[in-house]
Amino acid sequence: SREVVKVLADQVASIDIEAGPDHIRAVHVNDTWKLLLPLEDIADSDHLRNLVSDLDSLRIEEFLDHEVAPSELGLDAPEYEVMLVRSDGGEPVRLDLGATREGENGTEVACRRNGSEYFWVGDSVRIRLSKAPVLWRSKKVAPFDTWDVGGLSLSLGDVRLELVKDRGLWSFADDGGEADSVAVGDRLSKLAGLEATDFDLIQPATPEMGRAEVRFEASDGEDDSTLSLVFFQPLTEGGRVMVQASGRETVMGVALSDAESILGNLEELRPQPEEEPAETGD
Repeated sequence: SREVVKVLADQVASIDIEAGPDHIRAVHVNDTWKLLLPLEDIADSDHLRNLVSDLDSLRIEEFLDHEVAPSELGLDAPEYEVMLVRSDGGEPVRLDLGATREGENGTEVACRRNGSEYFWVGDSVRIRLSKAPVLWRSKKVAPFDTWDVGGLSLSLGDVRLELVKDRGLWSFADDGGEADSVAVGDRLSKLAGLEATDFDLIQPATPEMGRAEVRFEASDGEDDSTLSLVFFQPLTEGGRVMVQASGRETVMGVALSDAESILGNLEELRPQPEEEPAETGD
């Protein structure tokens, strides 16, 4: 077989990557990737899933069945060392990547599997591994699946709206009035996709700007859970908004326009009356 490793993202319990002095460790818990090294935070799930996909699609270009000297392949001090631990308890897989060469189909890299098997493989996975360690944390402030949301609370200043979802339709919790489900879905999508411009900022010294609370419906016997985001007013006019999200210790910065698109004009979530057609003269 020319497959280097056969694995899917949901079959991985953890990934360890060493690149010289740099060490990246991420663990897969339920549907979430958590970064443990070089710092503790939510990991960039898309990047990790793509990395596992690259490893799964990696193919051997040339087998090296004869005696090889690791130093000749740059494997005495590998550029990258990758350890995959399977969630089903199967044998872990370790891959060491060393020297490169030009092959018939492009650049190839020397690879050692589990310390004893040597071959040349395609170079594509090195591009994914070359990402700086601190960039393996999620840029999304609070990534979540909007499909799992059963309740949403938004506030800006003294204005606060609480909404609940029933059979795919949104309504207001206080009076049961119908909400604009398309507009609510748009706010949720913006919230789930909200990206930080900065990390590890100083604790906010400005007043609170507003809040967003997302309630997830219980599944598999678990209790409902809530995700909270607190937004703080910019230090300067037009500056970045600082935000704290439950489950993350870091204080992040986001664009003012992004925060306003989530918290502003809350009355837009109410269905707008249709305009009557203008009367025409005889």
